[in-house]
Amino acid sequence: MTPKTRPTHWAPGLVVAAFALLGMVAACGSEDTVTPTPTATPRPTEPTPTATPSCETMVTGRVYDEVSGEDISGAIISAHLSVPRTFQATSGAGGSYSLVLPNPYGCLVDGLEVSADGYHGELLAVTAAALQAEPIRNFALSAVDGR
Repeated sequence: MTPKTRPTHWAPGLVVAAFALLGMVAACGSEDTVTPTPTATPRPTEPTPTATPSCETMVTGRVYDEVSGEDISGAIISAHLSVPRTFQATSGAGGSYSLVLPNPYGCLVDGLEVSADGYHGELLAVTAAALQAEPIRNFALSAVDGR
């Protein structure tokens, strides 16, 4: 009996199809060979930004004795707001102070109050718009003992 032998040739169409399939699989996984086709899709319209006023305000000034003109250091300057929030500054050497009211609190100011040991306090009613227009505010305090 003669042993069975395997055929020594393959069907040429099957070999070509197998190599073509392997080439497509390799191309799909490689970014180098696949080039995306640009499409003309409309971009969504973005809302037009509206101008909102900046309400950040920096109030500066000097606190001094109304009779002698001497600077008062250690005076406390407080902003009165229409919401329950407090912003304060303390006058330093030379009586100068700088009070920053961040956005949106600068738009909520309705007054400034100044107090210092040995002096009568002062309350200045001022609108936020007026404070932004004129942020330099000096305060002359009168002594409690009437000097």
